[in-house]
Amino acid sequence: MRPRASSLLALLFLALASLPARAAMDPLCGMNVASDLTLTRDIDCTGLTGNVLTITANGVTIDGAGHRIIAPDAAVIVSASSRTNITIENLEVSGWCNGVGISIANSTGVTLQSILANGRTTGVYVENTAR
Repeated sequence: MRPRASSLLALLFLALASLPARAAMDPLCGMNVASDLTLTRDIDCTGLTGNVLTITANGVTIDGAGHRIIAPDAAVIVSASSRTNITIENLEVSGWCNGVGISIANSTGVTLQSILANGRTTGVYVENTAR
């Protein structure tokens, strides 16, 4: 390798090595939720482009316990479709750009309680759904 090319590669390597490492994505990001879930910490799903949490069973409660889910790139933070008796409570959904915080469709027996939705586009979207 020519001296100039190897010097440029060495500089590039040093520059990349000095960048801060990105923490691994939380294992809850992209999760299908089939049973009750209580958060024990804030969840950072930066970089996830799909749904953060998808409720896949009836009778599920997601309790944020006052924590927040940060997902600026996600399509939907919490999603449920065609479910019965679900509860989402005590949760902050923040940092989405062109997505939805909570999306509930074609469901019955739905309770949304103590939800703080910060960000853009739609905070909570409910369609063909009843309490």
